[in-house]
Amino acid sequence: MSSGGKLSAVSQLINLVQGDLRTLSSEARRKHPAVKESVERAILKLRHYSTLPGSEIIKALQESDDVVHPLLYACETKNPRFIQLAISSLQRLISQNAVPESHISNIISLLWTVTSMSLDELRVLQTIVLLFTATPHVHGQQLAKVLAICFHLHNSKDPATSNTAIATMRQLVTSLFERMAEEEQAAASGKSRRTSTAQLSSRKSPVNLPPCAQDAYLVFQDICQLTNGDPPYWLSDVPEISRTLGLELLETLLSAHPEIFLRIPEFSFMLKERVCPLVIRLFSPSIKYNLTMSPSALGGGVADKPSFPVCLRLLRIVGVLIKYFYVLLVTECEIFLSLLVKFLEIDKPIWQRVLAVEVLHQLAVQPRLLRSFCYFYDLQEQSTKVFADIICSLHFFIQNQLQPNMSASLVAGNSSAGSQQSPDGSVMSDNSTISASNQSSNIYREGFLFGGTSHAVLVLSPVGTARGMLLQMLDKADAPQVAEGYALSEAVSCLLDTVHSVGLSPVVDSNPSRLPASISEENISSEEAEDGQSSLLVRSDTLSVQDTSSDCGVTVIGTEADSDRVVSEMVKVSCKDILGSLSLLLDASQVTSITEAVLRAFHTLVGVCGRVELDSVMQSFLASLCRAAQPVEQSPAGAQQSSVTDDRPQLSKVTAKKLQCTKCLLSIALVHGQFLRDSWLIVLQSYQTMFTTLGLQLQSNVAPDDLLSQSEGSHLALLLQQLAQNSRLLTDKALMDLLSSTCKMVQATEKLASSGREPVAFPCQLLVLCCKVNMHRLDLFWKLIVDHLLAACASSHPSLRELSSKALTALTPLALSSHSDPDGREMFHEVLLSLSSMSSIGKADVCHHQLSCVFQILQSLGDQLSDDWLLILNIIGASAQIDQSAVVQLGFEALQLVVADFLALIPLVCLTPCLDVASKFGLQTQDLNISLTAVGLLWNMSDFLCHHQSTIEVGLPQDFVCPWLIAAPTSSSSASASSSRSTAVASQGETTSQCSIVTAEPRDLHPPASRRTSVMSTELPSVDDLVSEIPRYDCLWCSLFYVLSRLCVDERPAVRKSAAQTLFSTIDAHGHLLAPVSWNVVLWKVLFPLLECVQHTLDTVEQTRDKVQADSIVVVHHSRNTKRKQWAETQVLTLQGISGVFSQNLEVLAVLTGFHRAWDLLLSAIHTCVSEGQGELATAALRSLQQLLLTRLSPQVEQHDLWQQLWQVWRQLALQCAQLPTAANIGFRQSAAAAAAGTAPSSEQPVDRSNLQSLLCLHMQQFPLLRQHLQQSFKAAHIQQLRKVLDAVLGVPADQVTLMTSNSGMTPLQDATLEAVKIVSKELEDVVKSEAVPSPSENVADSMLFAFFELLLQMTSFATSLPASILPASKEQRQSCVSLGEAVWNVVRQLFVASNSCGNPTIVLSVLKALHIPLACKYSCSSHTTWMLALDILLETVPLSLAALRRTEAVPSDVEIYSVLLQICEDFLFPASDPPGVLSADDRILYEERDVQVVHVIRDEILCHVDHCPPRIVSSAIDLLNRGSVLSQTSPLDVAAIGDFNLLGREQVARACLETLLNCSVLVQGKGRSASVALESLVCRCCTVLERFQQDEKLSGECPLPRSQLAETSFVLHAVALMLQTMKDTPTSEQAASMWQQLIHLYPSLVSCVTCNSSDVRAGVQKVLGEYAALLTVPCQQSAPATATRDT
Repeated sequence: MSSGGKLSAVSQLINLVQGDLRTLSSEARRKHPAVKESVERAILKLRHYSTLPGSEIIKALQESDDVVHPLLYACETKNPRFIQLAISSLQRLISQNAVPESHISNIISLLWTVTSMSLDELRVLQTIVLLFTATPHVHGQQLAKVLAICFHLHNSKDPATSNTAIATMRQLVTSLFERMAEEEQAAASGKSRRTSTAQLSSRKSPVNLPPCAQDAYLVFQDICQLTNGDPPYWLSDVPEISRTLGLELLETLLSAHPEIFLRIPEFSFMLKERVCPLVIRLFSPSIKYNLTMSPSALGGGVADKPSFPVCLRLLRIVGVLIKYFYVLLVTECEIFLSLLVKFLEIDKPIWQRVLAVEVLHQLAVQPRLLRSFCYFYDLQEQSTKVFADIICSLHFFIQNQLQPNMSASLVAGNSSAGSQQSPDGSVMSDNSTISASNQSSNIYREGFLFGGTSHAVLVLSPVGTARGMLLQMLDKADAPQVAEGYALSEAVSCLLDTVHSVGLSPVVDSNPSRLPASISEENISSEEAEDGQSSLLVRSDTLSVQDTSSDCGVTVIGTEADSDRVVSEMVKVSCKDILGSLSLLLDASQVTSITEAVLRAFHTLVGVCGRVELDSVMQSFLASLCRAAQPVEQSPAGAQQSSVTDDRPQLSKVTAKKLQCTKCLLSIALVHGQFLRDSWLIVLQSYQTMFTTLGLQLQSNVAPDDLLSQSEGSHLALLLQQLAQNSRLLTDKALMDLLSSTCKMVQATEKLASSGREPVAFPCQLLVLCCKVNMHRLDLFWKLIVDHLLAACASSHPSLRELSSKALTALTPLALSSHSDPDGREMFHEVLLSLSSMSSIGKADVCHHQLSCVFQILQSLGDQLSDDWLLILNIIGASAQIDQSAVVQLGFEALQLVVADFLALIPLVCLTPCLDVASKFGLQTQDLNISLTAVGLLWNMSDFLCHHQSTIEVGLPQDFVCPWLIAAPTSSSSASASSSRSTAVASQGETTSQCSIVTAEPRDLHPPASRRTSVMSTELPSVDDLVSEIPRYDCLWCSLFYVLSRLCVDERPAVRKSAAQTLFSTIDAHGHLLAPVSWNVVLWKVLFPLLECVQHTLDTVEQTRDKVQADSIVVVHHSRNTKRKQWAETQVLTLQGISGVFSQNLEVLAVLTGFHRAWDLLLSAIHTCVSEGQGELATAALRSLQQLLLTRLSPQVEQHDLWQQLWQVWRQLALQCAQLPTAANIGFRQSAAAAAAGTAPSSEQPVDRSNLQSLLCLHMQQFPLLRQHLQQSFKAAHIQQLRKVLDAVLGVPADQVTLMTSNSGMTPLQDATLEAVKIVSKELEDVVKSEAVPSPSENVADSMLFAFFELLLQMTSFATSLPASILPASKEQRQSCVSLGEAVWNVVRQLFVASNSCGNPTIVLSVLKALHIPLACKYSCSSHTTWMLALDILLETVPLSLAALRRTEAVPSDVEIYSVLLQICEDFLFPASDPPGVLSADDRILYEERDVQVVHVIRDEILCHVDHCPPRIVSSAIDLLNRGSVLSQTSPLDVAAIGDFNLLGREQVARACLETLLNCSVLVQGKGRSASVALESLVCRCCTVLERFQQDEKLSGECPLPRSQLAETSFVLHAVALMLQTMKDTPTSEQAASMWQQLIHLYPSLVSCVTCNSSDVRAGVQKVLGEYAALLTVPCQQSAPATATRDT
């Protein structure tokens, strides 16, 4: 209060007191002047006090008795009016504590006096209250006197006074104890007090207690005495009080201040020694009395009958004692509780039983109290099982209420006088009947239905509250009538509150992680409540109800372990009875709210059992609840009962109560899921049953009332989702229990499906929902659910596979997303590993879902897969082995996505598996387009490897190695090879699929040695020791090549072709990136095994002769209409590819240790393919050889032995091809081989002539390339070998088509052959030009030149004669050979000149001998161009050769060259063959000119060089000229007689011979025998001509002679003149004399010609005769006449 307010109150007090005093003064003025005088002094005193400050006024009043004394004096007059005014003023002063302490006793005495006078009793009570509450000075005897006043007034006949006295007494006692509590609190810091037992046993208060405590002690002690009917110790003025009042006071004190009795030993002792015995003694009548007692047993009195007021108050005190003091009164409370249990016995009056239930109900709402019961009694061995007895008695009470007939025989007897017994056993009086009309609105007439009987029941009290209707009837003197249904309602409420209190027991778990976060109201959907009804779910507010006993100051029982033990014991001892009661109530309940309350009890008990780990008890409660929720099966409407089984399904009836039970089960799962453990299974099974049942509610023959609406089904589905959502709040162990139970249901569903029944989707759906919200704890349950889902995925039932695979693939992306951070990589890997495990099932539908999941993972988490790409690749790769094209297509799309978007993100160690996966799709047989596209993917991956070389080299681990490098053997059986490959794959962590497949396994690249063909006649070398040396980057390339090589042996030709092209294109494009050591692996692990496998397969196909099954639409070309032809194409691609690899990388390969072995094998393969004579394959082999020849090696790695090997192969192939048998022979050979092998003959046709020509042509076209590699090592032996090759090749006949389509006159083979010899010729020319020429013996080119000239000269024979192998030859064939021979002659001429071979007599002689053939044949040659070309060569080479011979120091002893030359000239001038029958003039002139050229050769090369020619040669030459010169003098008749028609028409030849003889005679004059012979021959020839002329002249008469004869005669005359002139200058000698004799002998013939008719002859004769003038003088004088003659 503020200072202003306080001041006004004091002023108001002064004014009011003054007013009272004035009134009192006025009243006492006449009869009591002394009173008036005293009052006036008080008024004056008050006026004086009013001038003081407010605080001083009160102080002055407390210190002075001037104001109080007049008031007391006035009361002594016993004037009612004065007493009234005085007491009123005293009340005002007392209220402000303005009364002196010394007058307190006087005031109390005054009040006692007034009380004894029965005056203004209510005002006295008011004053007492004010006096005790406003002033702290009333204690001791003063307090005793005040209480005595109240007790006296309590006995007043005025009800108002009596009740007011009771209230005042209760207030005084309560205030006294409050003061005591304050006093104790103030003295709490002081020293503790100890009171001896003797002091406590005395009637006086302990001296060590404070004043208020002493008063309270004495008051409480006397109240106990008075209540017990004993005289008080301290309140001596109170003889007795009513028992009900005493009990009420005791209850008030005990309930209002329990801490006093608990903390102060004196009061605790009094509680134990005074109160408890009192209560026990007063309980005796109620305990002894029962309805079955006869009146004689009562002793004829009513004293021992239980009194309702007393019993009521006793039970209230018992409730207070048990509630607050069970720790102090353990034994006494045990007695009290036992008494309460006895009160519930069936033979007790109903009101007594209901009172006991109400007390128990009040105790039941105190959880801590119930725990104390169990702790102090049930857990003690020697104690009564109080809590168990309470629950048992409640159970029997409820059962009795529902089955009243069970105890009807026990209830008998008459009620006492003045009362009558109600039908239910309650005692009713006329004035004590309590109607339940005021509760009619809260009663359910059919609350329970049990045994066909309805039982009314009231609305149950709210949880945690006890109504106690009978306990509140303190004003009733007799037992009231118990309202209908109240007893059952109260018992049910008591039981439910007991369960609720058990549920509120604080069970503390030693493992903090086990308890989930608090389940708050917002965690549970508000939709779970029904309209107008409260929710079944236990909210968080019910979990936080405050224990009303917490204010009593009692500590918690025991330790945490004790608390667990207490709660566990409570459940154990009561579970049977509670379960029986709740099951009974649930079954009998007909009201939704009651059912809900019962279900809430189930809910609570399940939670408690779960928390204390009483699994068996919890399962019992859940089993009962599940049975209640089980839909009732009923037969279809109209079904007849018969022995025949009805195929129609049984219908299930779902009522509202069953739906409530199902919701309760769900609520239990939501709230107590962490404690359900193994009980999850029955809960989920029950929910599954309801779920399935609701799905069957659309049957047309179901009554509408029994059919649940769609909203109910949707609501349950929402609750199911909520259950899954709330599973995130479960502990780890609880979640595992839930998922384990769900998995068991999945397993049960699997068994159901295995029997052919349709599986239920509920377990899989629930599993998915629960796992989705618990992804943060995935490591706990993933393995569990995966094992069961994978087992379900492997089921034979497609629906179950669909459900389980969808579940697993739905969880996988979520699991990966939730563990994509670095801390969750281990779990991330395990999830992907589980997804990969689906591949082992091998079912198409499962694989389809798996691949869809992979797509989702790639799209959302592709950049986070990191080291787990291997599992993704394994999944994709496994899809290639499924026998369904849609799955294969989906898997390949995933692979395309990986290659297109994620190849750069894949760990480098996973590139090898990625290549292997691509190869698997290439090998699959479901879709050819996919196989071909997979090959393209491998090409794309090769580009990636090339473009990211630096990154790959840095990123690959040091120990990286390709699995197949270790797995694939170089030579072993296919079984061991397959086993090794599997081992290697396992070493890389690849998951192997065990599913059944229809795709062909990759063909073994390493056939057994027993099956090897001639291509690989020996085992391939091992390179395993080089694996560790291979660079890591190269390992990836080797893997790429290996997987492509597997595709190269696929069963489908298109795949093989595409793979082979890609393989060798990749090697060509990127082979330069490989290290040398890596090439060993490529050769011996990829290329040669591939070649071996293809050849082996080709041989096998050849034996089996499998025909290609042509499609009905696609037409197969005849070149590919058999498997052999298709495999032959593969062999072609393989051989060409390997050759290309060698060609492109020969410099690198040449330095390898095993290169020579590889080279040998490759050449052997080429040799084998060509030698078999199969057109396409042989051609390809030769082209492969050509690829090798196109290779260039640097000088640093040049290895001539390689080319020598290649030369030998080339040579052998040419010889073998040229010697191929005919078609008939080939067919015979194949038939013989097939018969030996036991198979059918091959249908392949042999190579025809055109193919053989093409093959040999291609072969010869390779010679220039080969010659380039043999420049330094090409020797005469090689030329000799080439000679054999050319001889064999040119001996192969060409077909007519080839001959007719030739443009150059030669076949392509002849062109190639000619080109080969030209190249050799050109190179020999260069060699000769580049070499110094020291001496012929030291010239290294001579042997090569000689050998090559032999080769060429042999080839020139084609111009004149054909090989026997091509006979009989057609005209075109002959012409082609002539063209070839002539072309070779041109080569000979060019080489002879360019190589300066004219100085080599051997070569010259060979050339002359070769020229002799066509020149001798002349007109018999197939073409005149042949001998004309040969003549040109002769005319060109002979002068050079003879000139070179003449330049030598000595004339060669061997004159064979001249002999051959003269023989050539003779055979040419006088050929054995006749000229063509008809020759044109030009041809005749041409031919004659060509003959003249030969004569000139004799002249220029022999006769002009007689000094260098042997005489025999010169003589022979002159003879030959002489023979030629006489041709013109032969008459036609002579020619006809001789038969040599070549002698006709050769005037120019004859003239040339004569001129040559003439010139020779002139030139060789004086040169010995040769000159004389020439002159003699000439003179003889001239003589003959002249004689013939004379004879013909005479015979011709007037006819002129032929022009040729006249010309010849003129030329002879000129020759004679020339000889005469020459002879004049010749010295005289024996030879000259002879010559002169012959010339003189000629003179007569000359003279005879003077008269001829020809002027030209006459002129010539005249000239000759003029020269004879020198002969007219003697020889000594000859010179002068001769001069004169010349002058003339």
